Amino acid sequence: MVALGVAAGLAASAAYNGGIVLQALEARDSPRDCAMRLSLLVALCRRRRWLAGVALSIVGFPLQIFAYANAPIAVVQTCLAAGLVLVMLCGARVMGEPVRRRDYVAVVAITTGVGLTAVAAPTRSELERAGSEPVVVLAVLGTLALIPYALSRRGAVPAMIITASAGLALAWNDIATKLFGNAFDAGVVVPAVLWLVAIVCSALVATVSEMTALQRVRATKVVPTVFVLETFIPILLGPLLLKTHLPLAPASQVAFFGGLALVLAAIIVIARSDPVTAMIRQSAEEARERTPLSSRRPRPSPRRGRRGRRPAGRPA
Repeated sequence: MVALGVAAGLAASAAYNGGIVLQALEARDSPRDCAMRLSLLVALCRRRRWLAGVALSIVGFPLQIFAYANAPIAVVQTCLAAGLVLVMLCGARVMGEPVRRRDYVAVVAITTGVGLTAVAAPTRSELERAGSEPVVVLAVLGTLALIPYALSRRGAVPAMIITASAGLALAWNDIATKLFGNAFDAGVVVPAVLWLVAIVCSALVATVSEMTALQRVRATKVVPTVFVLETFIPILLGPLLLKTHLPLAPASQVAFFGGLALVLAAIIVIARSDPVTAMIRQSAEEARERTPLSSRRPRPSPRRGRRGRRPAGRPA
């Protein structure tokens, strides 16, 4: 059954990442004044190519559910990492984004790091914990994902924060998907319906954040960063949400934390061409463009000579 879960995870990865490529093509051409708003989704819903990407994502959802039901969550997350190669290839050939050899090496490092983490993770399906711990953890995670929406009222939000919001919301979505699958398999109707509603809400937040990020940053930068957050947050929060524990054996600890370090190093390599300072500068310029002209202070003109210009014949 684990083999079926792996196959379903790989198929879901191809569907998800193929869909995000189609969505990224349309997000780049969508109006910037709709950023961080549901009106962005309304505008994108009128475009057939974007809807085709959504259809692929919908196809990937039941495949992911099936994968979680037949394989551990860490193994499924490893399978989802394979789709990053598809994003890199499409980014270079379809979207015309500059992709260097080091970016492909970083994607291989991400897949390897996630694989090491999966090897060290538990090898069985987990059940959720009872009590208030899962509720508190999910509430904090959801609040962090909504921070850019609160900051957007004060001006433009840096693209790195919007990208993080998409990753956090997708991590929340993955955790809710796992808990929905457990409730569905147990035949508990009310919790299953509640988790399904939570999945839809978190998917809306994740989609708006990710489409807004794709308006400002290349897909080959946004997608790997979002994927790492989506992948490792459920694994790291597993002990607080599920009846499982981090590996205690020395060899497992080396694999687990070594894989995590490898993935973080790969993300730094991918993000090097888009420095944080450039993102902040771009956000500041967008905020200034939104400021009314009447509230802007005129820039002082440079001082000139008494005659208003430099005398002829003198060198500058």
